[in-house]
Amino acid sequence: MRISDVANVTERLHAELQTAKSSNDPDIVHAGIIAAVEGLLLCTRAVAFELLKVEIEGLDKPSL
Repeated sequence: MRISDVANVTERLHAELQTAKSSNDPDIVHAGIIAAVEGLLLCTRAVAFELLKVEIEGLDKPSL
């Protein structure tokens, strides 16, 4: 996953969360929050793996 992918995913998650919040249905809002948190965790994990790879390989710049 590249930085641009992370940016796209977070933008999509934000839009989906805004849509869920506007529904005024607590179940939909709750599901939207859970999906957003899960998506952010996956993005964080992907970035962390890239940084770890850079650290292990001793490269100057990440492949993000």
